[in-house]
Amino acid sequence: MNVQNWIDAAQNKKWWAVLVGALVFAALAVRKLLARWFSPKPTIRSPYKDSTQIGITAVATFRPSDFGDDGFEGMFSKKGENDQGILLCRNSNNDLKKLFADGWQLTSVSPRTFAPITAKGSTRVYKSFKPAKIIITESVSATYGGKDLPDKTFTETVDDAADVVLYIAFAGADNCFPHAPNIANGIAGPVFGNRSQGNDISWPVIYGGSDTELGFVIERSVLSRCQSNLPPGYDPDPKFIRVELRTNLLGPSLR
Repeated sequence: MNVQNWIDAAQNKKWWAVLVGALVFAALAVRKLLARWFSPKPTIRSPYKDSTQIGITAVATFRPSDFGDDGFEGMFSKKGENDQGILLCRNSNNDLKKLFADGWQLTSVSPRTFAPITAKGSTRVYKSFKPAKIIITESVSATYGGKDLPDKTFTETVDDAADVVLYIAFAGADNCFPHAPNIANGIAGPVFGNRSQGNDISWPVIYGGSDTELGFVIERSVLSRCQSNLPPGYDPDPKFIRVELRTNLLGPSLR
């Protein structure tokens, strides 16, 4: 019914026809408005599927002396002799006295630095996933020796990976740190320990075919491990120490 029909009906005093036409017009307008407001929205399918996990192992084997001793390196000279260098530390007093007694003179002193002890591990991911949780476990094995005694190895599981610092984390080509790898700015192991509540992360997606690399630095506190079980007769310092780190990454996989 168009407007002209309404006018004709009104002129013929067919008021009921005018009312019905107006109601139909209003109903169509309301229906169109409601359809615009409440039309079903398209559902966006989540790109993630099931959860998955990977483990990365990093191992470091070293001697206690590899940590070095705080001190300096001194250069000595003696007429008719080539220059000689000696480490100046708390255990070198006897060596110094002997050098001075033999006529050597101290000519220069420079700081002595030692390379940090590190452990690195990597693995290749064959199905894309996004790490959302990280847990690090640490196991320390120390091998001791003694005069006329067979070597003995003691192993201890360290709570919350307390002897390590995470300073390298690459998810494929993406650096998970906001800066270049730097030991001074690493994250202490207990942050990602198995009893920590702060180990949720949101690392970049690791796509299939990409390598994931992690790097740790070992701290001096590891030297105190395993000594509580040392039997009598064995040297207090271990011959060598082996630190094994297992990093567990958990998160949803991509469809």
